[in-house]
Amino acid sequence: MMTINGFPWTVDHDTDYVTYAGNLGGVPSNWHVEYCRGEPQPRTPEDLGLSSGWNAEYFFFGNQAPGPDGYDLTGKSPNLKEVEAKIDFPNTASWVGGSHPATFPTSNYAGVFEGQLRILRGGEYLFQTTSSDGSRLSIDNSVVIDNWGTHGRRRREKLVELPEGWHNVKVEHYEGNGGQSAGGSVLQVAYKGDDTDDIELMIQEHIYHGKDGAITVNPPETTDSAESNPVGSSTININKATIGGASSTPVVAPFLQGPPGNNSGDHSPNWAVQGASINNGGSSGQDK
Repeated sequence: MMTINGFPWTVDHDTDYVTYAGNLGGVPSNWHVEYCRGEPQPRTPEDLGLSSGWNAEYFFFGNQAPGPDGYDLTGKSPNLKEVEAKIDFPNTASWVGGSHPATFPTSNYAGVFEGQLRILRGGEYLFQTTSSDGSRLSIDNSVVIDNWGTHGRRRREKLVELPEGWHNVKVEHYEGNGGQSAGGSVLQVAYKGDDTDDIELMIQEHIYHGKDGAITVNPPETTDSAESNPVGSSTININKATIGGASSTPVVAPFLQGPPGNNSGDHSPNWAVQGASINNGGSSGQDK
């Protein structure tokens, strides 16, 4: 039960119906109120302490060939840490140069790439990994593409529904005898959807990483009006947190000033709240 200035009412948050609990003449028993229940609030990379690019860690294994399930990285420290603008290594030679040293191995290594992908327009996105040997792509801790195993150049893709906001993305990759196999060592990760105008692009423009290392971003979603309206409840923004006991003596709230209605669904004529849409379910059927 909610009370505002002694005016008791209950709120059904599934239907947005507000039921008056008192018994004042001329006041309709049910009101339909469209109010702000709160929406996820977009947060910028700066808000979250993010910088552009993927956080990448590489692990070198010398002459040790990978096992049936690649390399076990448990307890192993990376041999090289980098920030990659994109994951676009179409052949063995592409792994050397830029920030990668000339001694970067051509075989027997693994890489882990982590970043926070910002989706500006929610919807379906087609992700793909092309790799030799194995690659795996996870979004928000769920494996989306399993392109794992020892194999030559191979592409796998998956259509994923992603809501607007931030998503944690992880790419794992390993290479065995890349320098000797056909196609060499390959890893490319791309996507397409509304944010790319349905053009397949390497994940670059909207990928970020923690400035101080790999992080997990989980911005809170605003679901209660109290979070999107810090000043609390109002006639157009009902705060669930204020629901309490019924008033012992019903009193007409200030916004019900004016002569009572005719019990046919009309509300008090002086109720005029900017931005509120009110339908009292009566015969008039008008929004005011």
